[in-house]
Amino acid sequence: MRVQESQAEMGEARVELVYGQLQGMADEVSCELVQRGMEVENGEAAKTVVPQAYKYLVWGTTGECMKYLARRAQENKDAVERTREGRDLMAKEAFRRVRSVFGW
Repeated sequence: MRVQESQAEMGEARVELVYGQLQGMADEVSCELVQRGMEVENGEAAKTVVPQAYKYLVWGTTGECMKYLARRAQENKDAVERTREGRDLMAKEAFRRVRSVFGW
């Protein structure tokens, strides 16, 4: 994105950036892109280039989907680690909310 912003400042032509991500993998990245896009729409970040982010879902039988997801996980072990971290953070937040409801 920095390269695109630099090209925009210099008036150079630039290629549109579009990200496609598997739902549940690196959601924090696409959420950041969406947030940045909302800031640009609200006029808070002039001259900012915001790539589009798309999420895709696996479609098919359970067996087909599991084979695909296993292959993707093998291809991107870092994504698996981020997923674990995200799961742990969500569990921690859920527990915090339950504790606050019951005053623990």
